[in-house]
Amino acid sequence: MIEFNAVCKNYRVARRKSGIGNAVKSLFKREYTTINAINNISFSINDGEMVGYIGPNGAGKSTTIKILSGILAAMVTGGMFLFIGLFMLEASVCFFSIEDTSLINVLTYGAKSHSKYPIDIYGKGILRFCTYVVPYTLIQYYPLQFLLGKTNNWYLAFCPLGIIVLLLICYFIWWFGVKHYKSCGS
Repeated sequence: MIEFNAVCKNYRVARRKSGIGNAVKSLFKREYTTINAINNISFSINDGEMVGYIGPNGAGKSTTIKILSGILAAMVTGGMFLFIGLFMLEASVCFFSIEDTSLINVLTYGAKSHSKYPIDIYGKGILRFCTYVVPYTLIQYYPLQFLLGKTNNWYLAFCPLGIIVLLLICYFIWWFGVKHYKSCGS
């Protein structure tokens, strides 16, 4: 089920007056007009339901779809960066160990069955682990809480950006490993 509850979107657009003098003035001081693209729109779509989204020009149809698809695209991109970071971390472990480790497989492929169920059933400890250690909740749990209307905290839609922090940490560990690598022979 998809729920979209009381969503508003406003744009600030600079007002332009005709004439060269007004164009020069607008470089230093601009006047803005607020355009209300979406005003308190709400709808829900049930599982398996086919819907059409119609309305007059300027009603906010495209803006609504852009909001929904933008959040979903951020979730997919965040997932890609999460796996890149974890595989970079696995490559970094090879700099410090000559033994094969399956830790990353446990955290990626081994967690497939774990992620099939809502993370709420595992308790707060697992939620914290999956937020701060292996932060897949940033790309899955938190944005979906906002998209499904479980919370009105709009900033949860931007949680996939937190994966950039993980990627930077993994890159730093990999870079440290490259700088301090000593061969163990053939």
